Amino acid sequence: MVIFECSKVSSLAYIIPPKYFASKKDSKLSFWTASKNISTEQLDQAKSIWRARNLAGVNDTARPLDKIKKILENYRDNYLADSTNFPGGCIFINFAIELNDQQPTLAEAVNDGLVKLKKMLKRFLDEEYESGTLKDDVDTRKVVEVIYSGLLGACVVYTSEKSTAGLNLTINSLTEYLDQLCK
Repeated sequence: MVIFECSKVSSLAYIIPPKYFASKKDSKLSFWTASKNISTEQLDQAKSIWRARNLAGVNDTARPLDKIKKILENYRDNYLADSTNFPGGCIFINFAIELNDQQPTLAEAVNDGLVKLKKMLKRFLDEEYESGTLKDDVDTRKVVEVIYSGLLGACVVYTSEKSTAGLNLTINSLTEYLDQLCK
């Protein structure tokens, strides 16, 4: 069983009810026990927080490729780099792994959200392609896989290293890759 200081897992506090915290005196949380008892409602609340953080300003952006860049920037600046509120990185990546065997229904809900993210990225890329601004040989399906894998990789590496420079390099590389796809 892994024990985390409550103050260091505030991202979990969004979705784990206080009853899973030990006494206020030692304020410890058993992640393993709590993760087995996460409800769909709590997961929905966490998704809402993710959307607010990562999709901020996307609707205000006209060009589809710039929408993807905005998501990348938000993921870096408003989500992963916010170690005060999200010290464990992207909670959905952690849950996709942790919940798979423990709560398959919730793991499926997490996976559904990740699939929806890929579909949104694909829709934006297809719109950009249809506008004629991307090179003719661009395969938007493959580009989505690169961007999506880059987002997941950025989370894992940043969570492990806590290197802002590394996180910036990853996100900036993805943004530059998108720029290279343009005519």
